[in-house]
Amino acid sequence: QQQMKAMGQREISLVDPDSRLMRVGSQRFEVGYNIQAAVDSKQHLIVDYDVINISTDHHQLTRDALAAKEALGVDKLDVLCDKGFYVEKDVAECEDCGIRVFMPIPTAFNPHKQAGVPEPEFYFDKFVYDAARDVYVCPAGNEMPFWKRSGSGKGLEGRLYRSLCCDCCSLRSKCTRNKRGRYMFRSKYSGAVDRLRARLATSEGKDLCRLRRLLVEHPFGTMKRAFNQGYLLLRGLRKVRGEVGFTMLSYNIRRAINIVGVGALTGLVKA
Repeated sequence: QQQMKAMGQREISLVDPDSRLMRVGSQRFEVGYNIQAAVDSKQHLIVDYDVINISTDHHQLTRDALAAKEALGVDKLDVLCDKGFYVEKDVAECEDCGIRVFMPIPTAFNPHKQAGVPEPEFYFDKFVYDAARDVYVCPAGNEMPFWKRSGSGKGLEGRLYRSLCCDCCSLRSKCTRNKRGRYMFRSKYSGAVDRLRARLATSEGKDLCRLRRLLVEHPFGTMKRAFNQGYLLLRGLRKVRGEVGFTMLSYNIRRAINIVGVGALTGLVKA
């Protein structure tokens, strides 16, 4: 406890000081590392990887996506990932760098119960934003113009929108329990999130979200089961990154053999 207090840490591993407690599934925890991987959808080769000792994937999307984009040498890139990577700022940053993100938006980022929204038909995603007039239109058809600037309490600045029609609206009991009426918070990254939500609603977006599981989960399954690499032999973040790198390299060599054959891979077959 004295060491954690002195170093500002919340946990200490007595076996490997760099490792951390990681959630495995929904009911289990293990001490280990968080391995990130970017997989090419055409040949299923691992384009880039990283090992971190942070238990969450938050704030990893931009780094991973830019590393994959640089490795592939392309100007535009579509990135598929799970909802664990969801951070509004990262979605906007990827968009600015020519990267289209396809990822489910977690329901935790639509905190309807905390906001006192009784009925699903009045959840946040049912309110339509009109960018040309800078107003929201609620499901009842009432406009919600800009009210004031505000922070969300977590360092995320934005704008608040509210309607003066809440007092006389017959649907208010289904929309909000707030005595001051319903309001909408819009961060400076909400435009990128709106475009992400629109992409997810298309057939392309639905197909790509399903494709993600086939791309990323298969290499990890192969390494853990076929390569017997479900655990790490070395300790310390630097050494673990090297160990994981050799495993990733082995996987890519096996994929290359399956794609072009041993002869072409070693340069023994003449064109």
